[in-house]
Amino acid sequence: MKRLVAVLLSAAVLGATPCHAQPMASSWPMFRHDAQHSALGDVTGALNGALKWSYAFGIGTMIDSSAAVGSDGGIYFGAYSNRLYRLDSDGSGLTSYLTGGDVTSSPAIDAAGDVYFGSTDNRIYCLNSNLTFRWSYRTGNSVDCSPAINSTGRIYVGSDDNRVYALNSNGGGVLNYTTGHDVQSSPAIGSEGNVYVGSRDNRIYCLNSNLTFRWSYRTWNDVTSSPAVNFSERIYVGSDDNRVYALNSNGGGALNYITSGDVRSSPAIDSSGNVYVGSQDNRIYCLNSNLTVRWSYRTANSVDSSPAIDADGVIYVGSDDNRLYALDSDGGLRWSYRAPNAFSASAALGSLHIGGECGTFYTFGDPTETPTCTPTETPEPTATETPEPTATETPEPTATETPEPTATETPEPTATETPEPTATETPEPTATETPEPTATETPEPTATETPEPTATETPEPTATETPKPTETPVPPTATPTKAPPQPTPTPEPTAPPSDVELTLDRKTAAPNIEVKASACIPPIAPSSVFDGYVLVRDPAGKIYSVRPDGGAVPGYVPYVAGVRGLPNVWCGTLFTHTICPGTAEGIWTVGAVLVPAGSPVDLSKAIGCDLKGLEITG
Repeated sequence: MKRLVAVLLSAAVLGATPCHAQPMASSWPMFRHDAQHSALGDVTGALNGALKWSYAFGIGTMIDSSAAVGSDGGIYFGAYSNRLYRLDSDGSGLTSYLTGGDVTSSPAIDAAGDVYFGSTDNRIYCLNSNLTFRWSYRTGNSVDCSPAINSTGRIYVGSDDNRVYALNSNGGGVLNYTTGHDVQSSPAIGSEGNVYVGSRDNRIYCLNSNLTFRWSYRTWNDVTSSPAVNFSERIYVGSDDNRVYALNSNGGGALNYITSGDVRSSPAIDSSGNVYVGSQDNRIYCLNSNLTVRWSYRTANSVDSSPAIDADGVIYVGSDDNRLYALDSDGGLRWSYRAPNAFSASAALGSLHIGGECGTFYTFGDPTETPTCTPTETPEPTATETPEPTATETPEPTATETPEPTATETPEPTATETPEPTATETPEPTATETPEPTATETPEPTATETPEPTATETPEPTATETPKPTETPVPPTATPTKAPPQPTPTPEPTAPPSDVELTLDRKTAAPNIEVKASACIPPIAPSSVFDGYVLVRDPAGKIYSVRPDGGAVPGYVPYVAGVRGLPNVWCGTLFTHTICPGTAEGIWTVGAVLVPAGSPVDLSKAIGCDLKGLEITG
């Protein structure tokens, strides 16, 4: 685990008046700036790193959602408080809309000012610009990814129910396409209207605008990175197989570049076609359009945040080392800003806006303004490229696609909004710069064209329009097709036989102090299939589950699930985290728990439960 959130803890369709929406003409109307996900802005960001203002929401309001900016400069973003927020450009005028789950989805704003986003309450929402409710659409599971709006105002978004959805701006005309696993990648839309999206079934998909299948390309692991499309319709996307991929619009011409960690960051493309992306190997990469390396910049922790590029070619990206970086196009450090929290969200431009995992939202100033602070720049040598071995790729079978039923909609109650206090600005410490690790270039395999079968179109059921949420669902017409292979049934798991040993490196801590937790798990027989939990209990007794991405959610959610045995003893660091300001004082308990796969957690009976106390002081 990368960081401790143990102490961070941190409808029916209404208003069905049709509107012919298009993306808003603003500095940053949606995730990655535009429907192609170029992340290339037409404004300058914060060339001097001057913090204009920050707004602290407090513990439990982790901000993983990337901001969108309206035509009036209003800033929209979600948080783990179940809310979508709006702030004026000066940090005042806070309003919010309460959903039934965390809002990790980044909002998209259309030309009429309507705001679209998803929630873990299994809904896609449309709100007016003042955050009053217009309509919502229920999916079959969480909506973690961010909507994209095409040139005709059609909204595309994925869900953890394995589907990609397309909806009209009034919530009607719903189509869907089913993949083999969760869709946490945000769709990108090419110049011809094609929809490109990744899935946790290890595939990159290309769909027509009506969500009929065109082709898919198999990677070696989950694809939660969101694709970016360049001016020649070349697609770039990362994967948890450590690779960045490039494909032509027909699925051919595949190249890949191998990093040393999962690539969950989404690529950005500058006006020259260069590709910028982060990796969990702690690096920010700049690649040529053919995926040969130009330079890389090493940070002190994983880079899941996605780069944004301003009109001057400056690249802005966050890191789990608690820093926001501004890099020049040659890889040199322009400035960095250290915060008390990791940055997993991505920056939005129009000034420079980004949220942090301790619940603080930051806005940095324009270069035309007098800086309130100028971070000291750490001398950094120019990145140099070293010879690298040729990357090799193994052939893969042609993708096959099976048809699926049309999505149906059930009536749902009207969303309700709760009053929200007026935003107040909290004092913010001056940004300071600490020494940074020198940017060096690691040997990387040269991207080469992988032997890839020609993408062929497989029989795909025609997407059919599902009724609007207020109408009676119409059952889909079944289309005969070859049944997909069924997974082998999992044997009944037995309980893991051994305890987990957990160690904290300190017994007391205060804000801005780093805490480290380590654990050892003895070998577990292969016949034991188990789920693992990392749990936190706050001083009031509330239980939270820490997730692999560093977030914390109330209740019991596995950190790992369905693990089949451990052949050897595993010992390592579970997490490190700098305690956020405002963390409640008292005894926080941290625990590691193993239970048979699929079993509920009962702390009185759990196997491998080892709780350690950490006292937080002021």
